[in-house]
Amino acid sequence: MPRMIHRLASDPGVTILAAVARAEDDGRGPGADQAQERQQEAGAAAGAPVAAGELLPGEQAQHSGRVDGIICGERRASTVFLYGLRVREDSRGRGLGRLLMRFIVSCTVSYNTAAQRIIGRQLHGPIHQVEVWPAGPSLEGYEEAAGWVRGRGTRAGAPHMLDWIPGARAALEADAAAQALLPRWRRASTADELSRAVAHLLYGTQASSHGVSATPHAAGLTPLLWLPMPYEVWPLESGFVQRELAAGNVWVLTAPRTYGRGSSTTGLLSSASGEEEETVGVMLLSHFETTSRVSAGILARDSSATHAAVAHAGSLHPHFLAYTLRIPTGAAPPLQPAAAAVPSGPGGGRSQDDAVQGPGGRAEEAEPAPALYGTTGGCRDFWVYGRALPPPAARL
Repeated sequence: MPRMIHRLASDPGVTILAAVARAEDDGRGPGADQAQERQQEAGAAAGAPVAAGELLPGEQAQHSGRVDGIICGERRASTVFLYGLRVREDSRGRGLGRLLMRFIVSCTVSYNTAAQRIIGRQLHGPIHQVEVWPAGPSLEGYEEAAGWVRGRGTRAGAPHMLDWIPGARAALEADAAAQALLPRWRRASTADELSRAVAHLLYGTQASSHGVSATPHAAGLTPLLWLPMPYEVWPLESGFVQRELAAGNVWVLTAPRTYGRGSSTTGLLSSASGEEEETVGVMLLSHFETTSRVSAGILARDSSATHAAVAHAGSLHPHFLAYTLRIPTGAAPPLQPAAAAVPSGPGGGRSQDDAVQGPGGRAEEAEPAPALYGTTGGCRDFWVYGRALPPPAARL
């Protein structure tokens, strides 16, 4: 991670934010540390790159050099993505973490209970669970067979990943709804179109000048419009997403409003019905340096839209990772690692009889995981945390 921070800090198009905090009483009187920390936060917000472990300008002259807490993240349009937070063991419990984490979005894998405790105390969440396919064993087996080398890709003539992983293509082709949806993918043409599509999937509404509303458990990221990426969150207004949109790497999937409400999947193939349509999927497909692989960030309304996204990604690239947030407006937030994490073994995913605790404490029936996950050995996952952003006027 320090190497990544140094690399990003050297990029003039990236703003790295850092802040440090001190907890000990050095005789300067009550409130002195808090005042200093506010000053440090202001310096960090100005965008001066600070490498992990370094002090902000002027800190060395004022103090002995001891740092009790440090946070580092990257400004992404109107929010900050958290890379890491550290507080000295003997300085914990004094509110330094809470002081350092403001207007932050972050992610952690579902089995990292230590990170969950730290992040969960400061941010809302976990709000969402993002699934990553294929799981480690399937991916590692394919990449070994395909002669994949980091930075160079697979060897010439390597098999397609969907054909090499046993049962992958068959699981996709067995989903009639997914096959009917597949030809309906089209490139997003404008930022406004993409914003409307993402707002509909994330919050069940349309983006407008009046903002967006959200289901109770998703309110922690309102009004942020974002896409899941390789263990990251990227706002639509960020330069990265806008560049990918201009390059034609962002796709939108629409279907008639009757889709999934008892309608025949064959009817989806007709474009002459004149029926009003709605967004059921969004996908950004691009190469990510962090994974050294082509990766797809996907919002999908249901499992068939997930299958359609994976199949479409496979039609564009033979070797990729899929990071999918399914049913974002309807799924209950993850609560316990054992219950919320998608199993990584064969037959992964909850059964239709499983119930999860939804917003407001009510029991909800969980949609089964896509058949692709169970057939191919499951998937990994990570959780998204966040804090509500202030209105635009407050950020000036």
